[in-house]
Amino acid sequence: MNEVVKRPKSVTVVSWLLIIRGGLTLIYLLVWVAPVSVSERHIPVLLVVLVASLINSVFWLVTAIGMLKGHNWAKILYLAVTPIILVSSFLSGIEGPLRMSAILWVIFYLILFFALTTSEATAYFKKKTLADVTREAVDKAAYSLLSKALRLQVTGEIDAALSLYQEVVNKFPGTSEAQDAEISIRTLKENLGSRK
Repeated sequence: MNEVVKRPKSVTVVSWLLIIRGGLTLIYLLVWVAPVSVSERHIPVLLVVLVASLINSVFWLVTAIGMLKGHNWAKILYLAVTPIILVSSFLSGIEGPLRMSAILWVIFYLILFFALTTSEATAYFKKKTLADVTREAVDKAAYSLLSKALRLQVTGEIDAALSLYQEVVNKFPGTSEAQDAEISIRTLKENLGSRK
């Protein structure tokens, strides 16, 4: 499929911010958290934090890459799951700098939400193809010609109307508009024949 709608800058920026976020979290896990020595009683807690952070990082990376590729599922997944992650971080009883970080992520999420729901972003994720746009253009052009022909027919300019109807048949063969034009041509010719 040929894409027509180009990726908006807002989607690109959001996606790269999420890739950076996911990448930095992975680096943080590998460099700072994993090598930490803790007492045996804290190992289960550390494992939970490591696994949750790893899942979180993979989530950011997968949704960001999906959005760069224009997959609507990635946008929906990000917009639906991120609030759950944010609420769970508040419910976990975080305090101090971590609570401030979570508040900043809520603000960041709201900004990204608006960036991903603009009309340009929505069109990008709908993935209009060249065939879709071509069909819309054909419909519009054919409808315009049919409207002009009908106006000419109403004002009594039958030859001009017949000419436009024939133009629709020639330019847009096989379409419903061409079929309508053929019917109009037959009807007009029958009416002209019955007048003579």
